[in-house]
Amino acid sequence: MLFRSRQELREKGPPRILKELKDVVLIEGSAARLDCRVSAFPDPLIRWFKNGQELKDGPKYRYVFEDPDVVALVVRDGTLSDLGKYTISISNTFGETFDSAKIIIE
Repeated sequence: MLFRSRQELREKGPPRILKELKDVVLIEGSAARLDCRVSAFPDPLIRWFKNGQELKDGPKYRYVFEDPDVVALVVRDGTLSDLGKYTISISNTFGETFDSAKIIIE
């Protein structure tokens, strides 16, 4: 009997979003988290943008990767300046896909 690893069974192709981003309500001083589930093989390049400007992984914005398929952006120490439209770009050699959501205030 032949066993294949899950990796070998994955089909190569452009990234797909399995669970879309959802708008998040900002609580000032707290962290806000945007997350989605993606499927991509080979492994994708993930980039996050706020109002069209690319965000760098660092103290303010944390790129989070949780196995097997969750990617997230954590915005630390939320302030009113963090309100806006956030977009994720997921790309590999087969293509690119995007999704967006907003950080809002009630």
